[in-house]
Amino acid sequence: MTSRSDRSPVLVLVALATVVGLSLVGPLLTWATAELATHVTWTAPADPAGTSLLDALGTATVRYGEMRCPANGKNTVRCRTEPWLWVGPLVGRARGAESGLTEARRCLWLHPAEGAPNASVAVQFPDIPAGARLGGHAALLDTARAGEAVDVSFRHLETKHVLAHVRLNDSGGRAEDRRWTPWSATLGPAGTFEIEVGSRSANWRHVCVTAFVDAAP
Repeated sequence: MTSRSDRSPVLVLVALATVVGLSLVGPLLTWATAELATHVTWTAPADPAGTSLLDALGTATVRYGEMRCPANGKNTVRCRTEPWLWVGPLVGRARGAESGLTEARRCLWLHPAEGAPNASVAVQFPDIPAGARLGGHAALLDTARAGEAVDVSFRHLETKHVLAHVRLNDSGGRAEDRRWTPWSATLGPAGTFEIEVGSRSANWRHVCVTAFVDAAP
């Protein structure tokens, strides 16, 4: 049998572990509350008129730098091993550009890869008609910490013409910097419409983009 004296060091260690564990509960709850506070009250603004390009993902090609992922007929593209490197629909939440309230929008998850030559991610939608008006919003979603600025470029692939550009930046680490930023463009000649997301460092760059064809600017 184990004597009481033999059990004493074990009991002391258990007691210390309990005290340490309880001392961490408060800070953890405070952190969790702060991180989730922006999600307590949120709105779901109406989509603009037009067709969401999320519904055309089955025909889209995804590119990570020089690495191409062909269209697969599905609404989600996964051709990288990292679990966060996929392209597909998500309900993203960020502050409204005007309201300041947290808004939930159905958007396209685009996370750039780390390291050249595959440091950016692009999705290419073919067969967009000539003169099509496009528009939507882009945002950095809630992240564990701030990171490098993100450039979101919207271009006509065949002519390489940049139709619109948005820079997202939360370098101050403030949640209010993570807002839905509007963008709009007119395609010009019929062809392929590309959305590309890039950053000097892809770490914690969780980006979501809404895109509609024939949406009002």
